[in-house]
Amino acid sequence: MARKKALDEKKAAREKLIADKKAAAEQKKADQEAKRQALLDAKAAKKNGTVPASDKTTEDKTPSENKKTADTTSAENTKEAKAAARAKLLEDRKKAAEEKRKKVLEDREAAKKAKEEKSSTPKTE
Repeated sequence: MARKKALDEKKAAREKLIADKKAAAEQKKADQEAKRQALLDAKAAKKNGTVPASDKTTEDKTPSENKKTADTTSAENTKEAKAAARAKLLEDRKKAAEEKRKKVLEDREAAKKAKEEKSSTPKTE
């Protein structure tokens, strides 16, 4: 009888532990979904140019949050600079390709004219 009671207690503890893990997993999943939704809302607001009411101004933030904002701003500036450099590089490549194409066309025209002039001149034997 005591053995059965001990087994029942262990089983109840195990079931309670499993239920707690499931509840924790569901809570974590709900938190992640809420965070994801908040990020999506912020992204959509940024696209639309509106600022959500939950955003803090820099005066309301703690010093560590201000530092994070500064880091984010510098990272965004770096990204913008890289994007601008990439765009300039692509533009330069396009210009170089266009110039090369024009040069090839001019060379073909020159060769064609030279061939026509050579064939149009009378042959002297």
